[in-house]
Amino acid sequence: MRRAFLGAALLLGASFAVCHLAGLRQDVSVIALTPPVQESFERAAAGAVLYLASYFGATLLAPALVLGALVYGPLCALARAMLRPVSRV
Repeated sequence: MRRAFLGAALLLGASFAVCHLAGLRQDVSVIALTPPVQESFERAAAGAVLYLASYFGATLLAPALVLGALVYGPLCALARAMLRPVSRV
C-alpha cells in the first residue's frame, strides 16, 4: 500500500512536470477569457483544464499521499502489535 501511495504521488508530480514542459501553462489565460495568441480557444481550454488538474494533483494530492505513506507503515506495525495474542504463563 505504501508503494501505491508513493507511486501515485510520483505519477502526479510527473504529469505536472510534463504539462509544464509542454507549455500548457500559457493556456491557463483562458480562465480569464483572454483569447490565446496562436491557437484555438477550444484547444487552449482543454490545455488549461489538463494543466490545472495536474497542478492541483501535484500540489494538493501528492503531499497527502506521501504523508499517508509515511504514516501507514507505523500504524500497521502498531495494529499488528495490538492484535498479537498475549501468552499467559
